[in-house]
Amino acid sequence: MREDLTEKIEECLELLYKSEREGSEIIRMSKVSKALNLSPSSATVLLQKMAKLNLVIYEPYKGVRLTDKGRELAKKIIRKHRLSERLLTDLLGMDWTEVHEYACKLEHAISDDLADIIEERLGRPSTCPHGHPILENGMLIDDL
Repeated sequence: MREDLTEKIEECLELLYKSEREGSEIIRMSKVSKALNLSPSSATVLLQKMAKLNLVIYEPYKGVRLTDKGRELAKKIIRKHRLSERLLTDLLGMDWTEVHEYACKLEHAISDDLADIIEERLGRPSTCPHGHPILENGMLIDDL
């Protein structure tokens, strides 16, 4: 499955998960298009591909919502992002205000197994440098 996930799909999963956590059951196409810097037609193609992968339920002219499978993958991506931020600050000594963009790039390259190793080596931190909870093995430790 991992090879089918492009960075845009992973970014979309994160967006949808965070929107869902903020109370949006169905996320409008315009929000997806704007947030991912895609044309409406490109956003539609992306969401249709995600629907074929059973990551979202896409309703034309209404919007999109995550499936259970999409939600679990989104949690794993967010975990990898937050672990990447910890790796950059705790082990590489970067300033916490500068790590977000680097972590955005790293999260897509880290496998689940590597995330587990990073988490262990970091001493199983409970939060990222910004204070957001880290998801342990894809499971929510605390509310986002």
